[in-house]
Amino acid sequence: KPTKPVVPVVETPTFTYALPVSNPNGFTDLATRFLNVGDIVNNKFVVGSIERDDSGAFQFEVINNGTKTSEPWGYTVTLPDGDTYTPPKQAALKPNERAVISLGFDTPDKSSFTFIVVLKTEDRTESNNSFKRAINFSN
Repeated sequence: KPTKPVVPVVETPTFTYALPVSNPNGFTDLATRFLNVGDIVNNKFVVGSIERDDSGAFQFEVINNGTKTSEPWGYTVTLPDGDTYTPPKQAALKPNERAVISLGFDTPDKSSFTFIVVLKTEDRTESNNSFKRAINFSN
């Protein structure tokens, strides 16, 4: 005797978001890491290769791995033209909050450049406050 097929029930997931809470007795631990290379097109970061003697961009992240909201923080980046870029102080980051920074630049007529990003902050772990990343430029 044929039976009627059972129609599966699909439950719509419910997402719960919790805003980061700062522990006033906690610690801050800002960390940075390289994310991607590409270019900035119409004020948006687009992942891709970077051509030599043209323009390009790279993205990096700063995250607060600590339990306390950070103080305003800064960073410096060495650029291919020999300059060091130092923007104004950035807004404080709550625990587990992150900032993704896209930085555009003109590329030199050479095959690569090593970018150095250094956070200007006082926190628990200094070893994760900087990185070096060699980026290749295509012909």
